[in-house]
Amino acid sequence: MTRTLALLVLFAFLLASAGVAQAYTESPTGVTFTVAYTEPTANIAGGPPNLTQTTIYYKLNTGAESSLVVPASAPAGGAAVSRLVTVPILPGQVGTISVQATATNSAGQSARTPIAAKTADRSGQAVDMPPTGLTVN
Repeated sequence: MTRTLALLVLFAFLLASAGVAQAYTESPTGVTFTVAYTEPTANIAGGPPNLTQTTIYYKLNTGAESSLVVPASAPAGGAAVSRLVTVPILPGQVGTISVQATATNSAGQSARTPIAAKTADRSGQAVDMPPTGLTVN
């Protein structure tokens, strides 16, 4: 296994605990999830990871993917990272957020974690009724 591939595998392994917390908060315009993970502290050879950033990738259902870059706490990594991600799951809807993360070293090498997912079921919540009697003259 080459050193580059080994580094990528280690980053993926160390971020594999990335996940979406069990709880989320709701608002009239969406749902906010907490994404949390720990930065890697070593490469596959046991040396420092030379971490420059981590990136959170997320999408709602089968929609377009969004990303959030989080600068590394230090080149040695090790910080617990927690970020809020809001997606438009409205009252009366059900939606699943899928999340992955990467750790990127100073050489630009990175690998994605497995997918972590959380579903928000707001189907039982009341949906505001639209006005009635609308006309256009």
